[in-house]
Amino acid sequence: MSMEQRRNQGPMSLAQITGSNRQLPSEPQQYQRPSLSQQDRKVVSDVFTQLQNIFPAWKHAFPTDDSLTGAKREFAKALIEAGITGLDAIARGMRIARQQDIPFFPAPGMFIKWCEITPESMGLPAMGVAYQQAVSLRMNHPAVKVAEKATRYERKTLPEADYRAAFDRAYQIAVRRVLEGEDLEAEILKALPTREQVQHSQEYYRKAGVKGLALVRAKLGKNNNNGTEQQ
Repeated sequence: MSMEQRRNQGPMSLAQITGSNRQLPSEPQQYQRPSLSQQDRKVVSDVFTQLQNIFPAWKHAFPTDDSLTGAKREFAKALIEAGITGLDAIARGMRIARQQDIPFFPAPGMFIKWCEITPESMGLPAMGVAYQQAVSLRMNHPAVKVAEKATRYERKTLPEADYRAAFDRAYQIAVRRVLEGEDLEAEILKALPTREQVQHSQEYYRKAGVKGLALVRAKLGKNNNNGTEQQ
């Protein structure tokens, strides 16, 4: 594609600039880390310049030009591998970076977390708040209501930890739908509980045990009043 065609397409995302749409080699080939072009270095250099202005103690992490160059290279690869490739995501990370009360330069993983979409960044209740609202049935956002409705059966049948995992999954799907403008009310397909989750359900075993005991007593002709066998 010519440079003129690229200009006519409008602003490119970091994914386009860094070529993150490359297909990863399939097994058993060895995974090749993406190489960086001059444009890649320019984008990451701009990111670094902004972060250096935000975190004045950055020289403690990169005291030499070589260490700074190497850090920029690894930073770019970390962003690509984490899927943080859109300019909106990078801008979101920068907004959170400016809110930090720390002088030291963030590690790539920390900056990636800042770039990721969270419910709070979209004006939705945080994950823990949404869960408490669902448990108390006091939802104040449609996304929480959708997640609660999708996991109502799990709340009644699974242990708390397993229900929390099911709710978190459903809420993440609802949050993504809000972000992407999808139909929030569409059915959320369930992730089937594992055998371990079912086995750890005390309520399930209590009901099954009562029913099973009644069947055994009926077959053996036990007297339900005193529990002795009829001779």
